[in-house]
Amino acid sequence: TFAADLYVTLAKTRSAALTRNQNVTLQANAGGWQNGWQMLDANNNVLDNHAAATGVTVTPTATVTYRASGRLPAGAVAPVFVISTTSGATVNHQCVSVDLGGRPYMTAAAAC
Repeated sequence: TFAADLYVTLAKTRSAALTRNQNVTLQANAGGWQNGWQMLDANNNVLDNHAAATGVTVTPTATVTYRASGRLPAGAVAPVFVISTTSGATVNHQCVSVDLGGRPYMTAAAAC
């Protein structure tokens, strides 16, 4: 699912920051997260790309940057992605969040 892909990419971004011992950023493609995203190293080299998804809406959230320690920068607001997917007449909601320690986690939409 889109939420699972985003969760895995956040974990990979954190791992890349730790492994490279530098900041690594995950940012939305133009038009928002539903249009895909890119993982960038400290020199803006693309480390990973994710394609757009159809039938998905993502509540906007800022770019996520992991420091070399794997944590979010001091003073950062923990990002929360509210993801809505449509399948026929059914709309499902999921949340992917990142704690200030840098760990991503998924919760039910009602808990966001």
